[in-house]
Amino acid sequence: SDGDPVGYIADKSGNGRHLIQATSGNRPLYKTGGGLHWLLFDGSNDELSRASPALTDNMSYYCAVSPGTGESQWMLAYSTLADLTYYFGVVQANGGAADSNAGSPTYRVNGAASAGSTRQGLIDLMPAESVGMVTTESLNLDPAGTGWDNGFTIGSYDAFDFAGKWYGGIIIADQVSGVRAQLETWMGANAGLTI
Repeated sequence: SDGDPVGYIADKSGNGRHLIQATSGNRPLYKTGGGLHWLLFDGSNDELSRASPALTDNMSYYCAVSPGTGESQWMLAYSTLADLTYYFGVVQANGGAADSNAGSPTYRVNGAASAGSTRQGLIDLMPAESVGMVTTESLNLDPAGTGWDNGFTIGSYDAFDFAGKWYGGIIIADQVSGVRAQLETWMGANAGLTI
């Protein structure tokens, strides 16, 4: 019900790659209103992760988010492989650094191609209190080419903890444009957007 902490998100693909948070104090809150449902991340330590979803290159991540008031430094998600971290979708005010070290992904916001490439470029696309459906394409989450299982986490990472609403996400192999458009429309609708 509204306000409950969430420690488990079921993988609907049937592959059993669920996102989990075992520590009760680090769980986002389930919220609902106006016919919409979302997880509210506190910007401190809330996160959900999967130890080994076996991610590779040419992956896409679709998510609908709304950064909180004053949120100027956050990250869409990251993946871990052995002792290395591969992040992407880093949003940072006045941040000229690259927004990813997981290949050179491209971004689409609300169904339109966007030039993200820098951290400031992404915050221009997704300022605080905006609502957006973000597609991150051509991620390389196995840059070493090992084929090892690697982790996947949303929410918290060092100084880039996400504070705001997360309406849902899908991680999947890159798709042709028609399927991509369908995914963007469906995911956007979860956040009240028409795409």
